[in-house]
Amino acid sequence: FVIFPSVRNKVLIGFIGLGVNSGAYVAEIVRALNNMARKKIGALIVFERRTGLGDVIESGTVVDAEISDPLIENIFEPNTPLHDGAMIIRDERIVAAACILQLSDDYTISRELGTRHRAAIGITESTDAVSSPWPETENLRAIWTRSR
Repeated sequence: FVIFPSVRNKVLIGFIGLGVNSGAYVAEIVRALNNMARKKIGALIVFERRTGLGDVIESGTVVDAEISDPLIENIFEPNTPLHDGAMIIRDERIVAAACILQLSDDYTISRELGTRHRAAIGITESTDAVSSPWPETENLRAIWTRSR
């Protein structure tokens, strides 16, 4: 799926399956991603759904914090301990950062997609999570998921 900037807040709330009161959380995420895009900083965010991501969370650093623009920007700030890897969101909280995701083994995926996108696709191949690789630009954003 490709999310256009003009509709991304509403699409994220519905597509990820966050609660009715999630608008503020999504606004924080979108604000952080827009700020990072201006600084040419990318991100990989995974939204846990029904399938638990305990093993993935254990591969990173437990954060267990409220979703906020400054925290998200700090997590993905280059050359800091948490910037490399995925940030995991569960129940409208940031539960972990710097998590390692298995890359997709699908060789039909375009060679133009890098490691971040392959990791985003990989997590959706074994779970019902929604993964979101955000590029270092202000262009279109992509969200990957597989039906489960």
